[in-house]
Amino acid sequence: QPFFLAVSTVEPRKNFERTVRAFLRLRDGGWPGTLKIVGKWYIDFQPLVDLAARHPEAVELLGAVDDDTLLGLMRTATGLVYPSLYE
Repeated sequence: QPFFLAVSTVEPRKNFERTVRAFLRLRDGGWPGTLKIVGKWYIDFQPLVDLAARHPEAVELLGAVDDDTLLGLMRTATGLVYPSLYE
């Protein structure tokens, strides 16, 4: 199954809520893939957790993964997403 991958620390300034909302619009348009978010959580980011929980078929919060897993995800991703507004 195709998927987009976002890799970063998971915190509000990384813009993941907006990314998930935009991704859900893409899915509403018929794209069959998922969005996988990978990264260490530095704070309790409940709004993102709640949003992802409402769409488990579309959004996966994978947390921190080891280097081999990350490499495999990057190699097989349809595309990479870097949504930060701050950097």
